[in-house]
Amino acid sequence: MKRIRHIAILFASFAVLTACIDNTLNPDDTLQDSYSYIEINREGYFGTPILTAYTKSLQSALWKDGSGVWKIKDIDESRLTGKGFSYQNWEDHKSEADGYAGLIALCTPSESVLKKMSTRNLAISAYLFPYNANYFAFNCPLSGFFKTLDDSKLFQTLATRPSGPLEIMKIYEEIALKKDYGSYTPVLECKDYLKQDSKMFVSWLEMVLMTAVDEGLFSVEEIAKLAGLTYDKLAFQIAHPKSYSYIGSWMYSAMLASVIVYHYSEGLNDEEMSFARDFVSIEKSHPEYGLNPSDAEMIVASLSKMVGKKSPL
Repeated sequence: MKRIRHIAILFASFAVLTACIDNTLNPDDTLQDSYSYIEINREGYFGTPILTAYTKSLQSALWKDGSGVWKIKDIDESRLTGKGFSYQNWEDHKSEADGYAGLIALCTPSESVLKKMSTRNLAISAYLFPYNANYFAFNCPLSGFFKTLDDSKLFQTLATRPSGPLEIMKIYEEIALKKDYGSYTPVLECKDYLKQDSKMFVSWLEMVLMTAVDEGLFSVEEIAKLAGLTYDKLAFQIAHPKSYSYIGSWMYSAMLASVIVYHYSEGLNDEEMSFARDFVSIEKSHPEYGLNPSDAEMIVASLSKMVGKKSPL
């Protein structure tokens, strides 16, 4: 068992985990550092965006124009050095908040703070936004996800940053699993952050990455790496249900995989392309019921082929 130097856990309605972690459990130490072996369309992104059509029908106030969720601007990020936002204030004062709007306000830095935050700190703070978990728990995947974007000024600011998609992918790569009493908890190496212990945050990351892939914001090399990371988490969750996510199990990993496969996999026929495109609209049941493996067999097989590994199904 790898050593964890110190972890302090505060149990509240959201259990808050403050950790500076030197060593964590890595679910797959076999992933290669070089992704040149991955079989993807080397000519790059193809097809048309999948998600923009859904933003029009989900009553999303910010994205109803269907233009996508990323509004990247020409910003000199080297001049941005502001620190991340601490949620201890939310934890200490949530009982004093006046309704839902008051709770959201406790989680949201001021505009002046948002504009100065480094993109890295902004990405981590958006990842830890408390209501990411709530919306996933009580909504179908896409509608719940877009609701988090509507209410998170952290993400809305991140969506304007040129390196925003890459910073989200770095967090996805850095998250590892800590095993306690036979169950797993996703953890992120941290220095200045309070980490809320919710497995739904990883699912939110996967949905954000899905939008960035769908909007063509990654290079071919970055997509190759993301395909490998997605395969690792997908395969581990299939073998260890609810390791990264309580609700929906590995459904969110499969949704990210479907968009990667749709835009970058070689050799799909028309029927397979249609299946990959339509897979993200899986709203037919409450996500807590998980995903029937047969519903995602083609997606998992195609992603496995891309990364040169055996399908975990």
